[in-house]
Amino acid sequence: MSSISGKLAGRNDNLVQFLILKWENRPRWILGRSRDIFKKENQKPGGDFYATTKKRLSIVFATHINNAVKSGKLLYRDACKLTSLKGDTFQKFFTEHF
Repeated sequence: MSSISGKLAGRNDNLVQFLILKWENRPRWILGRSRDIFKKENQKPGGDFYATTKKRLSIVFATHINNAVKSGKLLYRDACKLTSLKGDTFQKFFTEHF
C-alpha cells in the first residue's frame, strides 16, 4: 500500500479511491514526457560549462578577479586558484564568455 492510499484508507469515498488508483497506476511515460517539455529543441544533453562557471563565480567576483589580474594586483596563478580555472580555460572564460 502506498503512502497516499495509507493516508486516505479510512475514507470510503469512491472519488478518492478512484484518484488513488489513477495515481498509483499512471503511465510511467508521463513522468519522462513532462521533463521533455522544458528542454530546448536544439539543446544537447549535458550542461554548459562556461554558463555554470559564470553562475558559480558570480559576475561581481569574476569582475574583481579580472580587473585585479589586468592591473597587476593579482598574480595569474592566484587568480586561477581563486576561480578553480586552469590556463586556457581561464583565458577563454574571461575573453569569450565574460
